[in-house]
Amino acid sequence: INDQWALTAAHCFHNGEGDCKQNLTRNGFYLLLGSVTLNEQTPAYQVEEVVIRPGYDCKAKYYDIALVKLAKPVPGLHAIELPDAAQEKSVVAAKPQFHVAGWGARSDLGLGSRDLIQASVPVMEHAACKHLRPNLPGGTLCAGDQGGGDAKRACRGDSGGPLYVLGKDKQAMQLGIVSFGEG
Repeated sequence: INDQWALTAAHCFHNGEGDCKQNLTRNGFYLLLGSVTLNEQTPAYQVEEVVIRPGYDCKAKYYDIALVKLAKPVPGLHAIELPDAAQEKSVVAAKPQFHVAGWGARSDLGLGSRDLIQASVPVMEHAACKHLRPNLPGGTLCAGDQGGGDAKRACRGDSGGPLYVLGKDKQAMQLGIVSFGEG
């Protein structure tokens, strides 16, 4: 989100076992930045701190948000715009083209990708989201096709990636984070 902080999913730091708060790992992580292809030349930046959103529920993946502070600022990195609540509501209501990006699988049973993949996805009405997940907290934004096969949506391995729109000036505004999926 700027030259020293990144926004991601909290579950990326959970080992998947037991109590949510006791099994969050904050050490030994690096953030890969500045490449659309993962290879040995992809720059890695050491993580100094991980801040997990209070109320995070690792089992349901509700409030699945983390801020990651890098040990050093990344030179030349441009900040991404984050909307306030009113701006987000206005953008979502306008129904622009939404996008997700990540290094995840290209199919339900596939392996992760070495190339950054971007997909344009529809945003679902909150009532449709709540039908899939009845205890979904208010303010959760759901996106992606509901069909199988070659439906456009985030996939396994995309966790922590952005849900964003491009403004008229082609500047990205991040509205969400890839967290969990159905399908």
